[in-house]
Amino acid sequence: MSEASWTPDAWEPDPASRERLPQVEDLPLAEYGYDQDAVRRAFDAFYRHAAQLDSTLQVLESVEAFGRQARDLRGDIRALRSAAWGPLPEPRTSWAG
Repeated sequence: MSEASWTPDAWEPDPASRERLPQVEDLPLAEYGYDQDAVRRAFDAFYRHAAQLDSTLQVLESVEAFGRQARDLRGDIRALRSAAWGPLPEPRTSWAG
C-alpha cells in the first residue's frame, strides 16, 4: 500500500469480507439433533475467529510493551540530560562529514 493511498480506514476490514459467525438457528436439524457437518463447520469458524483474536491481541500487547519501553527510554534520556554538568552539544542533523 503506498503512502499516498493510505487512509485512516485502511486498517479496517471490509464489512462485506467479514464472515458472520454461525448461530444455533443457522444449523440445520438432522434425524438425531443438528447436522454434524454443519456443527463441524461452525466450530471451525469459531476456532478461526479465536485464532484471529489471539493474533490481534499479541500485536496489541507488543505495541503496548514497545510504548512502555519508549517511555522508559525517554525518561532515561531526560535524566541524563538533567544530570549533564555543562552545556549540551547541538544535536547533529547529519552524520556525513
